[in-house]
Amino acid sequence: MTRDRMKLILTPPSPAQEIMDQDVALLERAEKTGESFLHLYEWLPNAATYGYFVNPATVFDPQVSLDLGKRPTGGGVLFHTHDYAFSLILANHHPLYSANTLESYRQIHQMLKELLTPFLKKRPAELTTDAPCNSNARQRFCMAEPTRYDLLLEGKKLAGAAERRKKNALLHQTTISLCPPDFAFLEKALVNGKETIESMRRWSAYLGDQSDLPSLRKELQETLCKIL
Repeated sequence: MTRDRMKLILTPPSPAQEIMDQDVALLERAEKTGESFLHLYEWLPNAATYGYFVNPATVFDPQVSLDLGKRPTGGGVLFHTHDYAFSLILANHHPLYSANTLESYRQIHQMLKELLTPFLKKRPAELTTDAPCNSNARQRFCMAEPTRYDLLLEGKKLAGAAERRKKNALLHQTTISLCPPDFAFLEKALVNGKETIESMRRWSAYLGDQSDLPSLRKELQETLCKIL
């Protein structure tokens, strides 16, 4: 993989909806020009995004102040206080592109597994080829349970993704869990969030802990820029 195959887009701390809109614009550009992009961005405090088919009024408590953005991809809710998220926008001639969605997940997450190997400290990571039955918890919160070809760490979900496709390009949005979230905050922010939080405690893995957040984000950005 060479850097000249993918253009780097760096977005400073911005409202969540602006970041999501930028991903849509980059997908449109890739479709028209054949360019591919690595989009790296930073969030404002208390940022959260939700999948294209999620009704935020049924998920978020309106009394909790959040910076919300609607993703152009599917899936449930993601809080961006404890993760590292980035986007790949791939034209159909890029080596990571696949016309088959599951194959695309497998291929990109295999790349991600190799990229994260230095951060795993010899802990076993794998791509899941199976997943639990679809549940309300997973529909509401992306990291509550694994889906097929998510990246697992010691049997728990470390990274997941969702895609949106055009005829000749795709948008792949990825999130990596860096440390446990503030569960008390999540319970306040989510409507009936206890089931989701219980599922997260059971299924979610983390790359480090709270003290590692700044350094992990910096190192992941540097690694992505170097490899892609």
